[in-house]
Amino acid sequence: MASSDKQKNAERVRWAERERMAQRDRATADSEALDPLTMDGLIPGDTEGLRPASSNDLPLVVNIPAWKNLPPFPNADATVRIEWARVGESTYKKLKDEPFPYPQDRDDFPKPVTLDPFDKDIQGRFNLRWTLKLYSDPDFVSQSTTSPLRIDRTPPYDLLNPAEFILAADEINDAYLTANGNKVMVEIPAYADYELGDTISYGWQKVEPINPEDIVPITPVPIDIPVDRKLEIPLSLLEDGPAFCAYRLFDKAGNPSRLSLMRLRNVALGKLPIEPLPIPHVPLADDNGLIDQLDAASREVTVVIPEVTNGKSTDDIYRRPRRRTVPGQGPRRFHVLPLVGLGSGRRPRNQSAYPGQPSLPEKGRSGHGQVAGS
Repeated sequence: MASSDKQKNAERVRWAERERMAQRDRATADSEALDPLTMDGLIPGDTEGLRPASSNDLPLVVNIPAWKNLPPFPNADATVRIEWARVGESTYKKLKDEPFPYPQDRDDFPKPVTLDPFDKDIQGRFNLRWTLKLYSDPDFVSQSTTSPLRIDRTPPYDLLNPAEFILAADEINDAYLTANGNKVMVEIPAYADYELGDTISYGWQKVEPINPEDIVPITPVPIDIPVDRKLEIPLSLLEDGPAFCAYRLFDKAGNPSRLSLMRLRNVALGKLPIEPLPIPHVPLADDNGLIDQLDAASREVTVVIPEVTNGKSTDDIYRRPRRRTVPGQGPRRFHVLPLVGLGSGRRPRNQSAYPGQPSLPEKGRSGHGQVAGS
């Protein structure tokens, strides 16, 4: 009987001690300011807690710091609730409840809690906090200070193509280079949703890409957008003829814009051919410039282009009939056969008058030679 009384007395002492600790913890919880949580994978140094676009659809890991009175004995479990609210709103919504059962070692904190991926339509600026429910509390009492989180899913220009590059001149030539310190500069048009930290990838090439998305970038990775929004085109990329340039913007979260509108520019380096251009001639034509119909029907009609002063082997020649359009044909372009470099050769160049070239080029070094038709 004495032993049973001792056991009952010891049990009463234990419950009394637990109640005392519970009252202590409740009083502490009411006054304790919990440290803020932290989040993994945010862009370092960003004051808004910006999340990289590449991780927007992945789980978010938050880290809970230790609080003062960790669970002191078995069944004295605590529960942590992670909540958030949009910036400017006061109503917080639950993201997750995470149990912290006995025992908890203070050295193991901060402890990670994994949140489920957010819905794809969720973006904006938020405040996150965590609240604490001790074993002795009927509800969540303590709450932490807030931590910022920003989710950005919208690229520059949203669903539109960015405006084309700005270039002071339509043609890059010697006069342009002299006037601009031997540099070719393009300007990024200002855009409404620019933020410091946005980057750009841009390309400039002579060959028009079949798919504009395939334009080759000048830099292997996007670069910061300069304050004046001006970018230099390497002189090594300049070649006579049309040049195609375009760019893609990336906001600081890494969301890529669509490819910008393609800009066509013409490059004409060196001295231009001297006009008037030498008159071409057709060996099959008689003194009146007429060609026998049988000859025209049975063989190609060759046009001889005399040497052009300051001409280049990269120049194109345009055949434009002088008085009338050849049936089924219009003005056509063809490349000068590189028998001898134009401008340095000592003999005329021969070329069929009927090559199949479907379109006229833009103004530039091309188009300085003309062939008179019948």
